[in-house]
Amino acid sequence: MGVIIIPRKHIMGQADERAFKTLVILISASLCIIVIGCVCILILTNGVSKEMKLRAELISHLEARRKAEASSNYKSQFLANMRLVFSKSSVNLNKFNYLKSYETESEHLKSQVSILFLSNTYMSSDLSHL
Repeated sequence: MGVIIIPRKHIMGQADERAFKTLVILISASLCIIVIGCVCILILTNGVSKEMKLRAELISHLEARRKAEASSNYKSQFLANMRLVFSKSSVNLNKFNYLKSYETESEHLKSQVSILFLSNTYMSSDLSHL
């Protein structure tokens, strides 16, 4: 029995070249499709990304506005309560001043009452301007 040694290139040369060219073409086509797909994704999602950023910014502005309004409401409620307290204390100080002016002869006590009354009056007027 004899074995004939024939190089592969002589038998499968054209088929190997065709297979290599096909492999190169398929790899190139796959890479081109991947690149074109990435570019299309970037182009198509760019508008969505901008819209999402604008929505996030709008939401943050609305949240900041809500916090500012809540803070303003708390301030208004606080000042209204302070006005009420000062107006009640002003009435009480007026009564106290009236009573003390007739009940005591102490100049020191009268001066303290008048100082309290004046400070309350000034604070009430300051709050009414807010």
